[in-house]
Amino acid sequence: MGIGKVYLWNYLQRIVNALGALLVVLVMSAFYEVEAAGKFYALYSLLGIVSVFEFGYAILIVQRISKYSNCDFSIVNYDMEREISHYQTVIKFIVIFFVFTYPVLAYLVVGQIFSDAVYIILLLTLALGLSILLSMIGNVIEALGYIEKISKIRTIQAIFSYSALLVALFFGIGATSIFFLLLFQLGVFLILLVKLFKSNPLGFFIFSGFFRYTNLLKFNKNIFKNDVKYSFQIYATVLAGLFSNQIWVIAVTMSGAVEYISKVAMILQIITAAAGFALTPIASRLAEVSSYHHSGSKEKISALISKITRDVIIVTIISIVAVCFLYFIGDFLYPEKIVSSRSAMFFILSLPFLVATSLIGIVIQSGGKKDIVWVSVFRIAIPSLMFFYINENATDIDISIFYFISVTVSFFVAVIYFYKEMK
Repeated sequence: MGIGKVYLWNYLQRIVNALGALLVVLVMSAFYEVEAAGKFYALYSLLGIVSVFEFGYAILIVQRISKYSNCDFSIVNYDMEREISHYQTVIKFIVIFFVFTYPVLAYLVVGQIFSDAVYIILLLTLALGLSILLSMIGNVIEALGYIEKISKIRTIQAIFSYSALLVALFFGIGATSIFFLLLFQLGVFLILLVKLFKSNPLGFFIFSGFFRYTNLLKFNKNIFKNDVKYSFQIYATVLAGLFSNQIWVIAVTMSGAVEYISKVAMILQIITAAAGFALTPIASRLAEVSSYHHSGSKEKISALISKITRDVIIVTIISIVAVCFLYFIGDFLYPEKIVSSRSAMFFILSLPFLVATSLIGIVIQSGGKKDIVWVSVFRIAIPSLMFFYINENATDIDISIFYFISVTVSFFVAVIYFYKEMK
């Protein structure tokens, strides 16, 4: 595994995601009215809530299976096969549960916005269900040491899927352009995975196992009991991430403040992309950090986390400057389609606190035993008040101030929690 190449591909992926988000904002601002843009972002927000149905396993799988990353795969490893087989069963259950429950949640959000909401939601459910499955397969392969290859696949996937979305939006397809994004996302990822597995018997074994019939009740109870507590700790953190982004758009949509759906969604999309880009140093090396935890190498862990933290700080500063620059361009070209300068100030000031809170959480999570549960509770509880606080009379400044308070309170709770853990 070449760490330099892993960094390169992960940074490229984050750059593509950030540029993609920016270009989507520009296309929506230039070619769509506020109401049409609001419909697009309302539907787009439904993509993010997929994480609600993963129950923390997307992260947990990487941490648990990474202990086999240095094994000789030419030798049969029954422990590894048993563990992977267990997670295959769990993932199948997650996908089935998603297919039956996601449509209800999606309809509550956009059911009143689209006249053909039922058909849109059913297609969205099928596409996202397959997306969960393929993403989980990628996580298993990544955990086994193929970090560079999976990073490369995800980067190429992001390029094609964003390109498809932008072309569809440019030709005026509107909210349903999201299906072009999903089609290319699934197709490219599937094709590249199959290509990888042609020269990798282990990968083919893992891939085919997800499509074989399995009695969902015959999972490994010992592994499940060992995982369940920690998986829900991770789940709380994942939900907290959702409540710092997509849930705000959903709350504004359900409040009836239609004028601000697209405006808030645009600034949050840029903030989220910038935060994701800033966290690339830790995201790129999560499997490596987890592997060091399994080996008990405290000196290596300390040195690696110190380096990662420095990198995160540098990239965060670059991200803040970039977001400010982008806002000034947007305010000059399309002032009526973006949030006010005062509102933007609060959103941008939230960025370093958002990154720092996420970094603390990932560092603690990487050990595979603990999580910042109480921080996650705060990150969920405070935004939940939006459904009572925000109504059709709320302004973008009201929303941005509430967002800033939510992020900063969570940050200070995270710092206190981290200090206690390090004592």
